[in-house]
Amino acid sequence: MHLEYKPGDLTMFDHAGKRMSIVSRDTWEVIPCACFVAILPFSGLIFATFTPAKETQVN
Repeated sequence: MHLEYKPGDLTMFDHAGKRMSIVSRDTWEVIPCACFVAILPFSGLIFATFTPAKETQVN
């Protein structure tokens, strides 16, 4: 299925995959993180970065 997108009309984003960890070079602290991915579907550009994991609690 082929979908058409207008420029600047839509951004898709999500946290992808399993959680990972990075190690601080200064303190050797293990920091849990998540991979954040954003996609601009018209151009096909992809942005990905690792961000510190945030725990959320649902009541």
